[in-house]
Amino acid sequence: MTMFIYLFKTIIISGLLYAYYLIFLRNKQFHQYNRFYLLSIPVISLLLPLFNIPFPGLSQSNPNAGLKILKVITINDWEPEVVITATTNWAHSIFNLQNILLAIYFIVSLLLFYLLMKSFFYIIRLSKKYKYEKIEGIKFFQTTENGTPFSFFKNIFWNHEIAMNTKKGEQVFRHELFHVKQKHTEDILLIEIITIVCWFNPFFHFIKKEIKVIHEFLADQYAASSTDKYDYSELLVFQSASTKQINITNYFFHNEIKRRIMMITKFKNPRYGYISRIMALPLLFIIFCAFAFKAGNKKINPIHSNKKITIVIDAGHGGVDNGVYTNAGFLEKNITLSLAKKIEALSKNYNVDVIMTRETDMLPGNATTIKDGLINRVNIAEKNNASMFISIHMDAAINNKPESGFSIYVSNKNSNYQKSIQLGSALTAEIKKTYSVSPDLKERQKGILVLQSPSMPALMIQCGYMTNKKDLNFIIDEKNQEQIAKDILEGVVKFADNANNNSAGLPDKNNSTTMLLMQRQNDFINDTSSKKIYSKVEVEAVFPGGQKGWSNYLMTHLKYPEEAQKKEIQGLVVAQFVVNTNGALSDIKIIKSPSKILSDETLRIIKNSGKWIPASNNGEIVKSYKRQPIHFVLAPK
Repeated sequence: MTMFIYLFKTIIISGLLYAYYLIFLRNKQFHQYNRFYLLSIPVISLLLPLFNIPFPGLSQSNPNAGLKILKVITINDWEPEVVITATTNWAHSIFNLQNILLAIYFIVSLLLFYLLMKSFFYIIRLSKKYKYEKIEGIKFFQTTENGTPFSFFKNIFWNHEIAMNTKKGEQVFRHELFHVKQKHTEDILLIEIITIVCWFNPFFHFIKKEIKVIHEFLADQYAASSTDKYDYSELLVFQSASTKQINITNYFFHNEIKRRIMMITKFKNPRYGYISRIMALPLLFIIFCAFAFKAGNKKINPIHSNKKITIVIDAGHGGVDNGVYTNAGFLEKNITLSLAKKIEALSKNYNVDVIMTRETDMLPGNATTIKDGLINRVNIAEKNNASMFISIHMDAAINNKPESGFSIYVSNKNSNYQKSIQLGSALTAEIKKTYSVSPDLKERQKGILVLQSPSMPALMIQCGYMTNKKDLNFIIDEKNQEQIAKDILEGVVKFADNANNNSAGLPDKNNSTTMLLMQRQNDFINDTSSKKIYSKVEVEAVFPGGQKGWSNYLMTHLKYPEEAQKKEIQGLVVAQFVVNTNGALSDIKIIKSPSKILSDETLRIIKNSGKWIPASNNGEIVKSYKRQPIHFVLAPK
């Protein structure tokens, strides 16, 4: 739940409950009930939106139903995107809408807090200025202050002009004594603190005003019970002019004199009062159901496999390999490990035995290189004779389109390719109940070791895009991670239960369509030289230091041009170049760019990158294409 949605819900809930008070409870003579009803409104409205109780829907999925097999699409495999963020001046980074709204909030809160402290200091000054007499635990101060008498906690500040031994003095004293005994000051302080923190909620301010009036109704009722109610009303009329009042005290000569007299002289109707009070319960029930329950079609009890299933859960990256990361400090390796641990923790409920490739921020098997870490992941699956291999990752957009949602990848080089498709189809069916997921399975042109090498069904789940704020906020939430973990485990169980079903409808690697696709994947793109230039090769061309070394080179040397920053130019630049058989780069060009300024900077850095380690195909050194996306992003204003 975002903060905006939470605050909006608190305003709606408090508004509904306060509206009921205005229509059915206000100016009625059950004052004690109204007191606690009003005090409960802020508490209910602040706590209720925090509840998230799942409410299972009417439709339930059948665990024994056949799987709907998804098709597999092949995608181009470019180099990982590099993001270059402009360094802006401090004014742009500070004076943005979020910070301005936050500053307004704190300024208003501090102002209200100052007014509260001012009232406290006034009372402290009075307590030091005048002597007191202690009567049954209550400090009684005789003062000459304008605005007295009033009470504060177990203190009564009296006005010396009101004689205690008169009928008027006795009535006023009984009034203030009731405030003290009923602990009305605590009510006022509670609502004052709430309005300081949540000053933007107008209903809390209305409630604060009404609570003070209710306190006066209660004290008037008690004081008038020992005398003629009309005499007491006359006293209120003649002594209503107070010149100075502070917010956190209870005054005898309080405002709302007309309402107070009406309450003293009003005829009671117990039957109507009972109906008005009891009808608040259905309203509370409706509001609770509307804001605390979350509808869904998930089963409360997890699917339990009849046979023990052993799976390997691979938390992508780790150790020196951070994976995708954001400027806010979120690392892919940490998110994948957190989600993998959620799967492991819940697996026993599904009769699934989870083998983790890593449980700490280390490469599997304490490997020192990324390549060895990949090999160890596969070895762990083979040694444990696992039934399936699932690798958890995050994605990053390689273009400036708003990419979003989960994706599942398989490899046509896996010996259990068709079963991998079945497994991917089962997991997609479950995940889409919780979050958006691609309706098709995907496979990359470039081989992925952890998908093609295991001798069991294997797939990779890309759990949304770290470059998409919505996806990132979803996946870092622990409750969402737990739900996705349940989806994955339910998909695993459903796949295992359907493993022996007819596999009709699965893609056939030997049919003409699949063969044509594989042939196109191996076709060359350009043949302008004596040797073909390949987009897919057996061994990729790499920069010295590998993929990470290339990304570090770009991040270190690329500078966001000042001219582009001044003109507020940003966007995706895609560079394409050829790695020759001697490792030198040629045919370097920009195939996509929002500006020549950004293109020139990109070309300059790539041209100066030096020699690469060339690609090979079937043992032959060959030329190969490379495509590098670079995203230039201005810092938010």
